[in-house]
Amino acid sequence: MNRRLAMILLAALTIVGCVTPVESETIALWGRFETQFDNKRKYTNPFKDVELNATFTSPSGNAVDFFGYYDGDGRGGQTGNVWKLRFMPDETGTWSYICRFSDGAPGKRGEFTCVDHRAKPGPLRAEGRWLRFAGGERFYPRSYYFSEAFCGKSPDWKKTIDLMFGGKCKYNFCCTTFWQGRLLAKNRWNNIEYNGFYPIQGKDYTRLGLSSWRHVDEVLEHLESHDVVWFNFDGFVPNVGGDMGQQRADFDAQKVYIRNVVSRLAPYWNVTWNIAFEWQEFMSAEEVRQLVDFTKRIDPWAHLVTVHDQGRYRGGKELVADLHVDFVTLQYDAGRCGDAVTANQFIQRYGGHVPAYAQEVCWEADSKLNAEQVREGAWGVVLAGGLLNYAEMFDGPSQGRPENYGDGRAMPYLDILFGFMQSLPYQQMAAHNEMVSEGCVCFAEPGSHYVCYAPKGETIELDLSGASGRFSGRWLNPRDGEKPSVTAVEGGGRRTFRCPDVNDWVLYLSHSIE
Repeated sequence: MNRRLAMILLAALTIVGCVTPVESETIALWGRFETQFDNKRKYTNPFKDVELNATFTSPSGNAVDFFGYYDGDGRGGQTGNVWKLRFMPDETGTWSYICRFSDGAPGKRGEFTCVDHRAKPGPLRAEGRWLRFAGGERFYPRSYYFSEAFCGKSPDWKKTIDLMFGGKCKYNFCCTTFWQGRLLAKNRWNNIEYNGFYPIQGKDYTRLGLSSWRHVDEVLEHLESHDVVWFNFDGFVPNVGGDMGQQRADFDAQKVYIRNVVSRLAPYWNVTWNIAFEWQEFMSAEEVRQLVDFTKRIDPWAHLVTVHDQGRYRGGKELVADLHVDFVTLQYDAGRCGDAVTANQFIQRYGGHVPAYAQEVCWEADSKLNAEQVREGAWGVVLAGGLLNYAEMFDGPSQGRPENYGDGRAMPYLDILFGFMQSLPYQQMAAHNEMVSEGCVCFAEPGSHYVCYAPKGETIELDLSGASGRFSGRWLNPRDGEKPSVTAVEGGGRRTFRCPDVNDWVLYLSHSIE
């Protein structure tokens, strides 16, 4: 639909009284426009019995179709006549919109102005193995698993976000549970008192629990205030924690739920879509693919879509091709990969051509890994080009309290690791273990930059036969961040480097080390 046709339609609908005009407002680029109005018609299930469809016309005349959602009384109450419409503009200038209900009930029209001032980054995009925002800025995720962001009582959930994503810590990617609040409380795995959060009413997958969804906005807006991207560990279809019976496998019910979620959350720049976790335990590849395709079809902003895999599929290229996901999300033995070489090979098997999110690979807990194992596994992950998620797991209220978040012993090690990786031209580098001696891993842009990790202080033999000129070299102590020595190395052959001691060490060679 071009701009002229859209304006003709607006005028016609206004004449017959099908839409209500509104005043214009100003929205930041990649920000969030929202409007609401009443529909007094009665529906048995307003979440699925009728659709609120909208067309937004950009300043350049492009038409973007989207849809609104039922919101009860508009304040978290389950009953009422309020409907809302959200949108995320990706072009500056004046936008117009018109929306109508599928049963002919009156809709609304209006316009708003999009400006550059305080522009948001835009949704994430996959760029080969790495990530970039739609606005152009590169994004290197420092991911942290805060399971209770939605199901923890106030003010503890907010204080933890402020601490982990805005205080002493520098995490920028928040992995949460979504369906599991009841399960955490039942098994006493929670550190924050349960607030009753559950995304649907009773067992009906097609009816959202609106008080919980009001809280979803609070959490996402607070994450947004810290420039943090959200990842839903549970996904659209829960493996555990959900209680919707056969509806969980009902494609029509799934579509109703996903449409309601996308209508609410797609206008946030800081979200990603996860279909499910541990999907092979209860879904087929065809079932995942049809949900991926449906999600992509209704999301005009193309937020990245993934599914949580346990490393059981044939490989990453096959997973992406067969399931149509944009990146891979990985689990290795419930987070118990504390060996650098194993972690490195695992990520290479599934990543390399798309981002590989090591969501549940190196987790710190009494039943999983200690801090030293997390450190070693993490270096293996990132030097394969993987994107690491860190979890510090407590064993419930007997040991964990809200103030314990941030006490993980591996956290200082990961701060060193993330800082180092962000200092590299990482987007030009890839795993090159063929260049380094057995037992070590290598991440390189051959001829320019080489990073080698020796997990047990092994002697590093690095093949520089294809490189010319002189390289500056330095050691990095991954335990304390110290850089105890600097050396110059000539290319053109195989070179040997002896670690300062028998602990793990990182060697970095570059033509341009400062």
